[in-house]
Amino acid sequence: MKEQIYSINFKGKKNIPEIISEHFISMISSNILIPGEKLPSELALSRQMNISRIAIRESMKILEAKGYIKSFGRDGKFVTTTPQFNIQHTFRDLLKNNTGNISLLFDVKQTIDREISEFVCKNATSDDIIYMSTFIQSIQTANLNELRFFYYSFFTAFFSSSKNIFFTHLAVEISRHIKDYFEHHSSEKVDSIMDEKCIFEHIRSIINHIENKNIPETKKHIDIHNNYIKNIFISNSKVDF
Repeated sequence: MKEQIYSINFKGKKNIPEIISEHFISMISSNILIPGEKLPSELALSRQMNISRIAIRESMKILEAKGYIKSFGRDGKFVTTTPQFNIQHTFRDLLKNNTGNISLLFDVKQTIDREISEFVCKNATSDDIIYMSTFIQSIQTANLNELRFFYYSFFTAFFSSSKNIFFTHLAVEISRHIKDYFEHHSSEKVDSIMDEKCIFEHIRSIINHIENKNIPETKKHIDIHNNYIKNIFISNSKVDF
């Protein structure tokens, strides 16, 4: 059995079941524990970690509720092969327990944004375009909170204009977690980027190409914007996330 399973420092920590569940989530997200792998028994975990079986059992309940493991009665507990995670728990836990995943999540965002661009060009109504444009027309302000609001609201409107409910929900959820992550770990960069009016010029270009139903150019300018943001927050980031 992998020795990392038992390597947890409980010193000074109170919520033992949560600490144990986060430990297992970290190993699953890092592929130390792989889909289909059987976990040690509650008794084995209890003895090796020198923790009560009650605490172990509670941590297993947390993992199963979040979809990371599946219990098969006397056969034991296994890492899920077909995860059915609560999407909010998934993103939060994977970012919390493996901070390198922010780059992977951003790559997913870029891919989804490009695909949504095509739906937006095909399905956005004139009212949708007018609504998206209102956020860009409102950026003549030095208030950082307002700038953030206009920026995030534009992309929410952009996703909704695709008229694809599945893409919209997924894109909004991913964007929200990336936003929360950056604002928590590098709020100064978030503030500084809001002062860089070129990001709003990116958005103006995106709207213009949506209005002309030009799919290739819309995708191109979505890429330009996302690559610009990624370069600031990830590629050249010196922040210890």
